[in-house]
Amino acid sequence: MFDLREHENLIQSLVAEANQNDPNWEWTVRRINKNEARIFWSYLEYCDEAELSFAVKLGEENGKGWMLEKIWNGFWKYRKIQPQKLKFAVIYFWEASDENMQHTENQEIFLESCEQAGWRLCAEWMQMQIFCSEQENPIPIETDEAAKLDNIHLCMSQKYLKTNLFLLLIMSVLSFSSGVNLIKTPLSALTISSIFWGTVFTVAFLVYLLWTILGYWNWYRASKASVRWSDRRYNPA
Repeated sequence: MFDLREHENLIQSLVAEANQNDPNWEWTVRRINKNEARIFWSYLEYCDEAELSFAVKLGEENGKGWMLEKIWNGFWKYRKIQPQKLKFAVIYFWEASDENMQHTENQEIFLESCEQAGWRLCAEWMQMQIFCSEQENPIPIETDEAAKLDNIHLCMSQKYLKTNLFLLLIMSVLSFSSGVNLIKTPLSALTISSIFWGTVFTVAFLVYLLWTILGYWNWYRASKASVRWSDRRYNPA
């Protein structure tokens, strides 16, 4: 029986390699047991996912190949394939969206160029595009880390930041209103359960939104600094 714990060092090294190759998002191993390895991926935090990690599981089909087929609402669907060695790449394409029933013209051109380079689209979710290649050393889809970071920031600004900033504005107004109500009628605000718990929820959600937005900006600033440091390291003046 295959036991993932016997291959902990291999799993740790593979995740460390993924973390090294992806300067924009953090990859770490959270835990490994007999049939499951849970991997933390910081990108999920900015997709408003409740679970910030994904699991690699073993079951009765150990030894069979699995291919990612579809992603929807945070769920990842796989299908069985013959075991094979594949390379994967995650790209963020700013024109992609779940609201578009068909690919845009620019996206079709991009997908065609990827296919010519040996990369096949496996699945897509919002702006996230996941490719695989059967080549041992395929041509990288993205090589400019600064451009890659700018592209990710553009994708995040289109929906994630806009949505959260809009919600932050609403929660700020509601929190201000609750604060005024608490000052004017403190007894009612504290004794009427609906008002009290509504205030608690509003303030808690406001703090969560602030934490999330500030967390993203801190990550973005750190990533920009990391890219600049890499540029100076490999392209000294």
